[in-house]
Amino acid sequence: MGHMPDSDCHRLEIDTVLGPVAQALPRQADLILDIRQAALERKHPGACVRCFFELSAAASEPERLEKLRAWLERNIEIVAHDIRPAPLNRALLECFPLNLSGEDLESYCQQVMERFRHDRAHAASQVEMEFRYRAAGTADAMA
Repeated sequence: MGHMPDSDCHRLEIDTVLGPVAQALPRQADLILDIRQAALERKHPGACVRCFFELSAAASEPERLEKLRAWLERNIEIVAHDIRPAPLNRALLECFPLNLSGEDLESYCQQVMERFRHDRAHAASQVEMEFRYRAAGTADAMA
């Protein structure tokens, strides 16, 4: 037996994480497929986070989302940029881990921004924050 290609391992990992979610929330198939597609392509990390909160709102058994939560927290991070020099030449200020909490995406983002504003001492006057996938190999190191 040969070694499975990384893409097959990645697909298997995502499908394993999403399996319990699909069983618990069959009516949310569109959201689950959206997360699966974005995760497989490593695109639209913010959409994955949004879908997670929508699934959480629909779940009567939130524990069914724990594997998905853990996967998202291992694979997605939040980055803050100083956009003052020029929007196209943003300076990276900080990366910090995704820690999914809160009622919905809006309240979570508000918490993150408040925490950043009060707990950090950056001189940047205009900060932009976004979700992004962690670089390959750093997800396990930071877990």
